[in-house]
Amino acid sequence: MDQAMHLNADVAIAGAGMGGATLALALARHGLKVVILEQAAVFKPLYRGEYLHPRSLQIFDELGLADDIRRVTYPVLRSQIGTIDGELLLEANLQEWCQCEGRNGHHREIQAVVLAALAHWPNAQLIMDARVTGLLRDEQNRVVGLSWSGGSVRAPLVVGADGRQSTVRQVLGVPVQEHPYEGAPLAVTVTLEADAPPEARQIFDEGECACFFPLPNRQARLYLLVTSETYTWMQGQPDRGLSYLQLRLSKFFPDLAVAIGQIPYMDDVQHVPAHFLLARRWTVPGAALLGDAAHSVSPVGGQGMNLAIADAWTLAQVLAEGRPLKVYEQRRRPFVRHVQFEGEIAFKVFTWRQPPLVASRNRIFRNTRQAQRATKLFIEVLSGVRNPPNVLQKAMLLAAFAFPPLDLLVPHR
Repeated sequence: MDQAMHLNADVAIAGAGMGGATLALALARHGLKVVILEQAAVFKPLYRGEYLHPRSLQIFDELGLADDIRRVTYPVLRSQIGTIDGELLLEANLQEWCQCEGRNGHHREIQAVVLAALAHWPNAQLIMDARVTGLLRDEQNRVVGLSWSGGSVRAPLVVGADGRQSTVRQVLGVPVQEHPYEGAPLAVTVTLEADAPPEARQIFDEGECACFFPLPNRQARLYLLVTSETYTWMQGQPDRGLSYLQLRLSKFFPDLAVAIGQIPYMDDVQHVPAHFLLARRWTVPGAALLGDAAHSVSPVGGQGMNLAIADAWTLAQVLAEGRPLKVYEQRRRPFVRHVQFEGEIAFKVFTWRQPPLVASRNRIFRNTRQAQRATKLFIEVLSGVRNPPNVLQKAMLLAAFAFPPLDLLVPHR
Protein backbone atom coordinates (compact mmCIF):
# COMPACT_ATOMS: atom_id res chain seq x y z
CA MET A 1 0.00 0.00 0.00
CA ASP A 2 1.55 3.29 -1.14
CA GLN A 3 -0.17 5.62 1.30
CA ALA A 4 -1.20 4.97 4.88
CA MET A 5 -4.93 4.98 5.62
CA HIS A 6 -6.09 6.62 8.83
CA LEU A 7 -9.77 5.96 9.41
CA ASN A 8 -12.39 6.72 12.02
CA ALA A 9 -15.25 4.44 13.04
CA ASP A 10 -17.62 3.65 15.88
CA VAL A 11 -16.30 0.09 16.08
CA ALA A 12 -13.08 -1.42 14.70
CA ILE A 13 -13.11 -5.20 14.33
CA ALA A 14 -10.07 -7.43 13.85
CA GLY A 15 -11.06 -10.52 11.89
CA ALA A 16 -13.74 -11.12 9.25
CA GLY A 17 -14.50 -14.72 10.19
CA MET A 18 -18.02 -15.71 11.14
CA GLY A 19 -17.97 -13.85 14.45
CA GLY A 20 -16.45 -10.64 13.12
CA ALA A 21 -18.59 -10.61 9.99
CA THR A 22 -21.82 -11.24 11.94
CA LEU A 23 -20.96 -8.50 14.43
CA ALA A 24 -20.15 -6.02 11.66
CA LEU A 25 -23.46 -6.72 9.93
CA ALA A 26 -25.47 -6.44 13.15
CA LEU A 27 -23.77 -3.14 14.09
CA ALA A 28 -24.18 -1.71 10.60
CA ARG A 29 -27.90 -2.44 10.79
CA HIS A 30 -27.97 -0.48 14.06
CA GLY A 31 -26.51 2.51 12.20
CA LEU A 32 -22.94 2.33 13.56
CA LYS A 33 -19.92 2.98 11.37
CA VAL A 34 -17.82 -0.19 11.30
CA VAL A 35 -14.37 -0.97 9.91
CA ILE A 36 -13.38 -4.62 9.81
CA LEU A 37 -9.75 -5.60 9.19
CA GLU A 38 -8.95 -9.05 7.79
CA GLN A 39 -5.34 -10.18 7.52
CA ALA A 40 -6.01 -12.59 4.62
CA ALA A 41 -5.63 -11.09 1.16
CA VAL A 42 -8.32 -13.47 -0.13
CA PHE A 43 -10.41 -16.12 1.59
CA LYS A 44 -8.95 -19.40 0.44
CA PRO A 45 -11.22 -22.44 0.10
CA LEU A 46 -11.89 -24.03 3.45
CA TYR A 47 -13.12 -27.59 2.97
CA ARG A 48 -15.04 -27.83 6.19
CA GLY A 49 -18.66 -28.51 6.94
CA GLU A 50 -20.34 -26.37 9.55
CA TYR A 51 -23.42 -27.21 11.56
CA LEU A 52 -25.65 -24.23 12.30
CA HIS A 53 -27.58 -24.73 15.53
CA PRO A 54 -31.18 -23.48 15.75
CA ARG A 55 -30.13 -20.36 17.68
CA SER A 56 -27.71 -19.35 14.92
CA LEU A 57 -30.49 -19.73 12.36
CA GLN A 58 -32.72 -17.51 14.50
CA ILE A 59 -29.99 -14.85 14.53
CA PHE A 60 -29.52 -15.04 10.76
CA ASP A 61 -33.30 -14.71 10.37
CA GLU A 62 -33.16 -11.53 12.47
CA LEU A 63 -30.38 -10.25 10.19
CA GLY A 64 -32.51 -10.84 7.11
CA LEU A 65 -30.36 -13.72 5.83
CA ALA A 66 -32.85 -16.58 6.18
CA ASP A 67 -33.37 -17.33 2.49
CA ASP A 68 -29.69 -17.04 1.52
CA ILE A 69 -28.51 -19.18 4.43
CA ARG A 70 -31.03 -21.88 3.60
CA ARG A 71 -29.96 -21.77 -0.04
CA VAL A 72 -26.37 -22.77 0.83
CA THR A 73 -27.14 -25.25 3.63
CA TYR A 74 -28.95 -28.56 4.09
CA PRO A 75 -31.60 -29.25 6.75
CA VAL A 76 -30.86 -31.35 9.81
CA LEU A 77 -34.22 -32.27 11.33
CA ARG A 78 -33.23 -35.30 13.38
CA SER A 79 -30.25 -36.45 15.41
CA GLN A 80 -29.45 -40.11 15.99
CA ILE A 81 -26.94 -41.75 18.31
CA GLY A 82 -26.20 -45.46 18.05
CA THR A 83 -23.56 -48.15 18.30
CA ILE A 84 -21.43 -49.76 15.62
CA ASP A 85 -23.40 -53.00 15.98
CA GLY A 86 -26.61 -51.25 14.90
CA GLU A 87 -28.34 -50.40 18.19
CA LEU A 88 -30.17 -47.06 18.18
CA LEU A 89 -29.56 -45.38 21.55
CA LEU A 90 -31.22 -42.01 20.95
CA GLU A 91 -33.29 -40.34 18.26
CA ALA A 92 -34.20 -36.68 18.69
CA ASN A 93 -36.61 -34.88 16.39
CA LEU A 94 -35.76 -31.17 16.49
CA GLN A 95 -38.97 -30.08 14.82
CA GLU A 96 -41.10 -32.12 17.21
CA TRP A 97 -39.19 -31.31 20.39
CA CYS A 98 -37.92 -27.77 19.83
CA GLN A 99 -40.04 -26.52 16.89
CA CYS A 100 -36.78 -25.75 15.12
CA GLU A 101 -34.15 -27.23 12.83
CA GLY A 102 -30.41 -27.23 12.34
CA ARG A 103 -28.66 -26.83 9.00
CA ASN A 104 -25.29 -27.91 7.68
CA GLY A 105 -23.19 -26.26 4.99
CA HIS A 106 -19.70 -25.38 3.85
CA HIS A 107 -17.97 -22.79 6.03
CA ARG A 108 -16.93 -20.44 3.24
CA GLU A 109 -20.37 -20.44 1.63
CA ILE A 110 -22.04 -19.49 4.92
CA GLN A 111 -19.43 -16.79 5.54
CA ALA A 112 -19.88 -15.48 2.00
CA VAL A 113 -23.60 -14.93 2.62
CA VAL A 114 -22.85 -12.72 5.64
CA LEU A 115 -20.09 -10.77 3.86
CA ALA A 116 -22.28 -10.23 0.78
CA ALA A 117 -24.99 -8.71 2.99
CA LEU A 118 -22.40 -6.56 4.75
CA ALA A 119 -21.22 -5.14 1.41
CA HIS A 120 -24.63 -3.48 0.93
CA TRP A 121 -24.16 -1.24 3.98
CA PRO A 122 -22.29 2.02 3.22
CA ASN A 123 -21.44 2.46 6.90
CA ALA A 124 -19.45 -0.81 6.93
CA GLN A 125 -16.00 -1.16 5.37
CA LEU A 126 -14.10 -4.44 5.00
CA ILE A 127 -10.36 -4.14 4.35
CA MET A 128 -8.54 -7.28 3.25
CA ASP A 129 -4.81 -7.94 3.58
CA ALA A 130 -4.85 -5.83 6.74
CA ARG A 131 -2.70 -7.35 9.47
CA VAL A 132 -3.34 -5.88 12.92
CA THR A 133 -0.08 -4.77 14.51
CA GLY A 134 -1.15 -3.10 17.74
CA LEU A 135 -3.63 -0.95 19.64
CA LEU A 136 -4.04 2.80 19.91
CA ARG A 137 -4.40 4.14 23.45
CA ASP A 138 -5.19 7.52 25.00
CA GLU A 139 -3.53 9.27 27.96
CA GLN A 140 -5.53 7.14 30.41
CA ASN A 141 -4.31 3.97 28.62
CA ARG A 142 -7.79 3.26 27.32
CA VAL A 143 -7.97 1.48 23.97
CA VAL A 144 -9.09 3.92 21.26
CA GLY A 145 -8.31 2.07 18.05
CA LEU A 146 -6.23 -0.36 16.04
CA SER A 147 -3.00 0.01 14.13
CA TRP A 148 -2.54 -2.22 11.12
CA SER A 149 -0.09 -2.85 8.31
CA GLY A 150 -1.59 -0.09 6.17
CA GLY A 151 -2.50 2.57 8.70
CA SER A 152 -4.83 2.90 11.68
CA VAL A 153 -8.48 2.98 12.70
CA ARG A 154 -9.57 5.14 15.61
CA ALA A 155 -12.73 3.89 17.31
CA PRO A 156 -14.33 4.02 20.78
CA LEU A 157 -14.57 0.23 20.68
CA VAL A 158 -12.12 -2.35 19.35
CA VAL A 159 -13.23 -5.98 18.99
CA GLY A 160 -10.85 -8.90 18.69
CA ALA A 161 -12.56 -11.53 16.54
CA ASP A 162 -9.22 -12.76 15.24
CA GLY A 163 -9.18 -16.38 16.37
CA ARG A 164 -7.42 -18.55 18.90
CA GLN A 165 -4.06 -16.83 18.33
CA SER A 166 -5.73 -13.41 18.65
CA THR A 167 -3.33 -10.49 18.21
CA VAL A 168 -5.78 -8.18 19.97
CA ARG A 169 -5.94 -10.45 23.02
CA GLN A 170 -2.16 -10.79 23.16
CA VAL A 171 -1.59 -7.03 22.90
CA LEU A 172 -4.20 -6.46 25.60
CA GLY A 173 -2.23 -8.86 27.79
CA VAL A 174 -5.29 -10.93 28.70
CA PRO A 175 -4.20 -14.28 30.19
CA VAL A 176 -5.77 -17.49 28.93
CA GLN A 177 -6.28 -20.99 30.19
CA GLU A 178 -5.53 -23.34 27.30
CA HIS A 179 -4.78 -26.97 26.60
CA PRO A 180 -5.17 -29.35 23.65
CA TYR A 181 -7.66 -32.18 23.89
CA GLU A 182 -6.51 -35.76 23.83
CA GLY A 183 -7.64 -37.49 20.67
CA ALA A 184 -7.73 -36.53 17.01
CA PRO A 185 -10.92 -35.56 15.14
CA LEU A 186 -10.51 -36.32 11.42
CA ALA A 187 -12.97 -34.91 8.88
CA VAL A 188 -13.62 -35.49 5.18
CA THR A 189 -16.28 -34.51 2.65
CA VAL A 190 -17.67 -37.29 0.44
CA THR A 191 -19.98 -37.29 -2.57
CA LEU A 192 -23.13 -39.39 -2.33
CA GLU A 193 -25.18 -41.14 -4.98
CA ALA A 194 -28.39 -39.43 -3.83
CA ASP A 195 -29.56 -36.71 -1.46
CA ALA A 196 -28.86 -37.60 2.15
CA PRO A 197 -31.66 -37.87 4.73
CA PRO A 198 -31.98 -34.66 6.79
CA GLU A 199 -30.37 -36.10 9.89
CA ALA A 200 -27.12 -36.17 11.82
CA ARG A 201 -25.78 -39.53 12.96
CA GLN A 202 -23.26 -40.33 15.67
CA ILE A 203 -22.01 -43.89 16.10
CA PHE A 204 -20.01 -45.27 19.04
CA ASP A 205 -17.45 -48.04 19.18
CA GLU A 206 -14.85 -48.89 21.80
CA GLY A 207 -12.15 -46.21 21.60
CA GLU A 208 -13.57 -44.42 18.55
CA CYS A 209 -16.71 -42.73 17.29
CA ALA A 210 -17.88 -41.34 13.96
CA CYS A 211 -20.35 -38.66 12.86
CA PHE A 212 -22.34 -37.95 9.70
CA PHE A 213 -23.71 -34.56 8.66
CA PRO A 214 -25.51 -33.97 5.35
CA LEU A 215 -24.38 -31.21 2.99
CA PRO A 216 -26.00 -29.63 -0.08
CA ASN A 217 -25.43 -31.03 -3.57
CA ARG A 218 -25.42 -34.70 -2.55
CA GLN A 219 -22.45 -34.38 -0.25
CA ALA A 220 -21.86 -35.28 3.38
CA ARG A 221 -19.28 -34.49 6.02
CA LEU A 222 -17.89 -37.48 7.91
CA TYR A 223 -15.90 -37.33 11.13
CA LEU A 224 -13.80 -40.02 12.77
CA LEU A 225 -12.60 -39.38 16.31
CA VAL A 226 -9.59 -41.54 17.13
CA THR A 227 -7.20 -41.60 20.05
CA SER A 228 -3.94 -39.66 19.88
CA GLU A 229 -2.05 -42.96 19.82
CA THR A 230 -4.04 -44.21 16.83
CA TYR A 231 -3.50 -40.97 14.94
CA THR A 232 0.27 -41.13 15.54
CA TRP A 233 0.26 -44.70 14.22
CA MET A 234 -1.77 -43.65 11.17
CA GLN A 235 0.71 -40.94 10.27
CA GLY A 236 3.49 -43.52 10.22
CA GLN A 237 1.78 -45.74 7.64
CA PRO A 238 2.80 -45.65 3.93
CA ASP A 239 -0.57 -44.11 2.98
CA ARG A 240 -0.58 -41.93 6.16
CA GLY A 241 -3.59 -43.84 7.45
CA LEU A 242 -5.97 -43.50 4.50
CA SER A 243 -6.77 -47.22 4.30
CA TYR A 244 -7.42 -47.34 8.06
CA LEU A 245 -9.70 -44.29 7.84
CA GLN A 246 -11.66 -45.86 4.98
CA LEU A 247 -11.91 -49.19 6.77
CA ARG A 248 -13.20 -47.66 9.99
CA LEU A 249 -15.63 -45.21 8.36
CA SER A 250 -17.04 -48.06 6.26
CA LYS A 251 -17.63 -50.05 9.46
CA PHE A 252 -19.47 -47.12 11.02
CA PHE A 253 -21.42 -46.22 7.87
CA PRO A 254 -21.72 -49.35 5.67
CA ASP A 255 -24.36 -47.62 3.53
CA LEU A 256 -21.69 -45.09 2.49
CA ALA A 257 -18.95 -47.60 1.68
CA VAL A 258 -18.80 -46.66 -2.01
CA ALA A 259 -18.40 -42.93 -1.29
CA ILE A 260 -15.84 -43.62 1.45
CA GLY A 261 -13.82 -45.83 -0.87
CA GLN A 262 -13.52 -42.92 -3.30
CA ILE A 263 -11.59 -40.70 -0.88
CA PRO A 264 -8.44 -40.27 -3.00
CA TYR A 265 -5.73 -39.03 -0.64
CA MET A 266 -5.09 -38.34 3.01
CA ASP A 267 -4.54 -34.72 1.97
CA ASP A 268 -8.34 -34.57 1.51
CA VAL A 269 -8.80 -35.40 5.19
CA GLN A 270 -8.53 -32.60 7.74
CA HIS A 271 -7.22 -32.96 11.27
CA VAL A 272 -9.64 -30.63 13.06
CA PRO A 273 -7.95 -28.48 15.74
CA ALA A 274 -9.13 -29.52 19.18
CA HIS A 275 -8.21 -27.00 21.87
CA PHE A 276 -9.76 -25.73 25.05
CA LEU A 277 -9.22 -22.01 25.58
CA LEU A 278 -10.78 -19.54 27.97
CA ALA A 279 -9.67 -15.93 28.32
CA ARG A 280 -9.71 -14.66 31.89
CA ARG A 281 -11.78 -11.69 30.79
CA TRP A 282 -13.46 -10.75 27.52
CA THR A 283 -13.79 -7.01 28.00
CA VAL A 284 -11.55 -4.15 29.07
CA PRO A 285 -12.25 -0.43 28.72
CA GLY A 286 -12.53 0.18 24.99
CA ALA A 287 -12.11 -3.42 23.83
CA ALA A 288 -13.87 -6.79 23.72
CA LEU A 289 -13.10 -10.32 22.56
CA LEU A 290 -15.45 -12.78 20.90
CA GLY A 291 -15.41 -16.25 19.37
CA ASP A 292 -12.16 -18.20 19.48
CA ALA A 293 -10.29 -15.11 20.68
CA ALA A 294 -12.24 -15.43 23.95
CA HIS A 295 -12.93 -19.16 24.07
CA SER A 296 -12.56 -22.33 22.06
CA VAL A 297 -14.33 -25.59 22.69
CA SER A 298 -14.28 -29.25 21.83
CA PRO A 299 -15.32 -29.73 18.18
CA VAL A 300 -17.52 -32.76 18.96
CA GLY A 301 -20.63 -30.65 19.57
CA GLY A 302 -20.25 -28.46 16.48
CA GLN A 303 -20.42 -25.40 18.70
CA GLY A 304 -17.41 -23.26 17.70
CA MET A 305 -18.93 -21.16 14.92
CA ASN A 306 -22.29 -21.05 16.71
CA LEU A 307 -20.75 -19.59 19.85
CA ALA A 308 -19.05 -16.88 17.78
CA ILE A 309 -22.32 -15.99 16.04
CA ALA A 310 -24.17 -15.75 19.38
CA ASP A 311 -21.31 -13.71 20.88
CA ALA A 312 -21.55 -11.24 18.01
CA TRP A 313 -25.32 -10.94 18.28
CA THR A 314 -25.20 -10.43 22.05
CA LEU A 315 -22.44 -7.82 21.85
CA ALA A 316 -24.38 -5.92 19.19
CA GLN A 317 -27.52 -5.98 21.35
CA VAL A 318 -25.63 -4.75 24.41
CA LEU A 319 -24.17 -1.85 22.43
CA ALA A 320 -27.57 -1.01 20.91
CA GLU A 321 -29.11 -0.98 24.39
CA GLY A 322 -26.40 1.38 25.64
CA ARG A 323 -25.42 -1.00 28.42
CA PRO A 324 -21.90 -1.32 29.88
CA LEU A 325 -19.56 -3.53 27.86
CA LYS A 326 -19.20 -6.00 30.73
CA VAL A 327 -22.87 -6.98 30.34
CA TYR A 328 -21.90 -8.77 27.13
CA GLU A 329 -19.57 -11.08 29.03
CA GLN A 330 -22.05 -11.54 31.85
CA ARG A 331 -24.66 -12.74 29.39
CA ARG A 332 -22.43 -15.03 27.38
CA ARG A 333 -19.91 -16.56 29.76
CA PRO A 334 -22.34 -18.92 31.60
CA PHE A 335 -23.48 -20.51 28.34
CA VAL A 336 -19.95 -20.81 26.99
CA ARG A 337 -18.72 -22.40 30.21
CA HIS A 338 -21.61 -24.88 30.09
CA VAL A 339 -20.75 -25.84 26.51
CA GLN A 340 -17.07 -26.15 27.35
CA PHE A 341 -17.83 -28.39 30.32
CA GLU A 342 -20.13 -30.63 28.31
CA GLY A 343 -17.71 -30.73 25.39
CA GLU A 344 -14.77 -31.69 27.57
CA ILE A 345 -16.71 -34.60 29.03
CA ALA A 346 -17.99 -35.69 25.61
CA PHE A 347 -14.51 -35.68 24.08
CA LYS A 348 -13.41 -38.18 26.72
CA VAL A 349 -16.57 -40.26 26.84
CA PHE A 350 -16.75 -40.74 23.07
CA THR A 351 -13.39 -42.53 22.99
CA TRP A 352 -13.82 -44.73 26.06
CA ARG A 353 -12.52 -48.22 25.33
CA GLN A 354 -12.89 -49.98 28.70
CA PRO A 355 -15.94 -52.31 28.47
CA PRO A 356 -17.50 -51.25 31.82
CA LEU A 357 -17.27 -47.57 30.86
CA VAL A 358 -18.61 -48.23 27.36
CA ALA A 359 -21.55 -50.16 28.81
CA SER A 360 -22.32 -47.34 31.27
CA ARG A 361 -22.16 -44.71 28.52
CA ASN A 362 -24.47 -46.68 26.25
CA ARG A 363 -26.91 -47.35 29.08
CA ILE A 364 -27.18 -43.63 29.86
CA PHE A 365 -27.85 -42.80 26.21
CA ARG A 366 -30.34 -45.66 26.08
CA ASN A 367 -32.12 -44.20 29.09
CA THR A 368 -32.82 -40.99 27.18
CA ARG A 369 -35.71 -42.80 25.51
CA GLN A 370 -37.54 -42.84 28.83
CA ALA A 371 -36.12 -39.56 30.19
CA GLN A 372 -37.87 -37.42 27.59
CA ARG A 373 -38.04 -34.22 29.64
CA ALA A 374 -34.35 -34.33 30.53
CA THR A 375 -33.35 -35.11 26.96
CA LYS A 376 -35.48 -32.29 25.56
CA LEU A 377 -33.99 -29.79 28.01
CA PHE A 378 -30.45 -30.99 27.26
CA ILE A 379 -30.94 -30.63 23.49
CA GLU A 380 -32.60 -27.22 23.79
CA VAL A 381 -29.66 -25.90 25.80
CA LEU A 382 -27.03 -27.21 23.38
CA SER A 383 -29.12 -25.83 20.49
CA GLY A 384 -28.88 -22.39 22.08
CA VAL A 385 -32.63 -21.87 22.41
CA ARG A 386 -32.68 -22.30 26.20
CA ASN A 387 -30.48 -20.97 28.99
CA PRO A 388 -28.06 -23.36 30.71
CA PRO A 389 -29.49 -25.34 33.64
CA ASN A 390 -28.72 -24.20 37.16
CA VAL A 391 -27.07 -26.46 39.71
CA LEU A 392 -30.36 -28.03 40.80
CA GLN A 393 -31.47 -28.64 37.22
CA LYS A 394 -28.12 -30.24 36.38
CA ALA A 395 -28.55 -32.60 39.30
CA MET A 396 -32.05 -33.46 38.09
CA LEU A 397 -30.75 -34.13 34.59
CA LEU A 398 -28.06 -36.49 35.82
CA ALA A 399 -30.54 -38.28 38.07
CA ALA A 400 -33.05 -38.67 35.24
CA PHE A 401 -30.47 -40.04 32.82
CA ALA A 402 -29.32 -42.55 35.46
CA PHE A 403 -32.82 -43.45 36.70
CA PRO A 404 -35.49 -42.53 34.09
CA PRO A 405 -38.47 -42.59 36.52
CA LEU A 406 -36.96 -39.42 38.07
CA ASP A 407 -37.58 -37.66 34.76
CA LEU A 408 -40.87 -36.41 36.19
CA LEU A 409 -38.88 -34.07 38.45
CA VAL A 410 -37.29 -32.26 35.48
CA PRO A 411 -39.03 -28.94 34.70
CA HIS A 412 -40.50 -28.64 31.22
CA ARG A 413 -42.24 -26.02 29.14
